[in-house]
Amino acid sequence: MPHSDPNIASSDRARAVTASVPAADRRLADVLKDYWELTKPEISFLVVVSALAGYLLGAPAGIDGWTLLITLVGVGLCAGGVGMLNHLVEHRIDAQMKRTMRRPLPAGRVSPTAVRTVGTGMVCAGVGLLCPLVNPLTAILAALTAILYLYVYTPLKQTTKWNTLIGTVPGALPALGGYTAATGDVGAAGWAIFAILACWQMPHFLSLAWMGHLRHPGLLADASLPVARLDVSEGLRPRRLCHAAGRGAGRRFDGLPDHLVHGAAARR
Repeated sequence: MPHSDPNIASSDRARAVTASVPAADRRLADVLKDYWELTKPEISFLVVVSALAGYLLGAPAGIDGWTLLITLVGVGLCAGGVGMLNHLVEHRIDAQMKRTMRRPLPAGRVSPTAVRTVGTGMVCAGVGLLCPLVNPLTAILAALTAILYLYVYTPLKQTTKWNTLIGTVPGALPALGGYTAATGDVGAAGWAIFAILACWQMPHFLSLAWMGHLRHPGLLADASLPVARLDVSEGLRPRRLCHAAGRGAGRRFDGLPDHLVHGAAARR
């Protein structure tokens, strides 16, 4: 029986949207704008800010401006590249949803091959900067963040509602990476920074989920993604969200902005 929700595009509609737009017919500024969108700039910015915070907490005695600059550039390149590759992995799912089907990849404005090349290049460039110019540990943490996000968290979005909880790990690693960039080791303080950011993400996510549902109920409907299930029955209050999500009760929550549904430091 066909899904009746108006927010989900039919397969014919999705295929129509994914029709290719010849690159030769597009202005360079438009192409660059699409690639900029694919880097998920808002989330990449937050990742860089968390690395900056970790660095500042790890260097109370003084800041090495050059090391800090390379750290932020390297982390930013990794974050942008991971954002691109995430778009690539999920572009078929994006093509099924009304609110995402006009993104650069599902709309056919950029080629998957080009996105794969640029995204991989950005991640490699970021790690390549961090390893010799900052320290190998920070480079390892950046690479680990990319691997966990792309190969653990992202696939789990299609299989379990606990993906957001799991996503707190790659979401908190950039702050730890900033700390190791300043100190050269992890240490108890580094793990404390990691734990604080990891624990902060779920209540942050759930409170925004509640507000998002009030503003945009039914926005995402159902794209076969078992993301955070919340009890949105009458009388729900923020204090009950953690309990509702923990027991997996209620109907599927549909009202999250994309970057909240699909990422802790990362949206979809």
